[in-house]
Amino acid sequence: MTHPEQTPSPTPGRRDPEGRRAAILRAAAELICESGVHGLTHRAVAARAGVAVGSTTRYFTTINDLRAEALRTLADDNERDLAGIADLIRDADLTDISSPATRQVIADCADVLHGFLSNTRQVHATLVMLGTATTDAPLRTVALQWSDQLSDLLAAQVGTVRATAAVAYIDGVTVHAALHDTPVSRPALAAALTAIIGMPPTQEDQ
Repeated sequence: MTHPEQTPSPTPGRRDPEGRRAAILRAAAELICESGVHGLTHRAVAARAGVAVGSTTRYFTTINDLRAEALRTLADDNERDLAGIADLIRDADLTDISSPATRQVIADCADVLHGFLSNTRQVHATLVMLGTATTDAPLRTVALQWSDQLSDLLAAQVGTVRATAAVAYIDGVTVHAALHDTPVSRPALAAALTAIIGMPPTQEDQ
């Protein structure tokens, strides 16, 4: 699973401006994971990244710029962590829920999802990102890029209603994982996704 490292990032050299910018972004992402977006400051990020405060303002003039870019970095991390689900669905045929092959694909998806939900740091970062996205339209587009892709892939096979329900379920178990010591188990995830994908089609899908 990809997620910001908890140990301080090494300070890049003076001749490595891209590395310095990346270190600042990693530090900002770490701080967002730990304490949310509201306490993020140039000074705190500089201290975590091991750079001068002037370096953070050189690359990110306002704290809002830095916050938005760090949240986009976390959104990209999420997309990479969950890309396996989209890959499995893209190559599968989910139209026959009774098929052993379909059940196996869903079990494999549940395994990828459980791995993501077991990463408490990334789950917390996801909730921070989604919470911010509710009032930030540009970030909302970034935050929805993976779920929209998954919804489109599912809708092509099982219809919009079931696709929307499956994606909403994934959002729900992410919140559940953030509030509980352990995430929903792999068998429970697979059973719920099987039930959703196997629902009878509705008039909206016909």
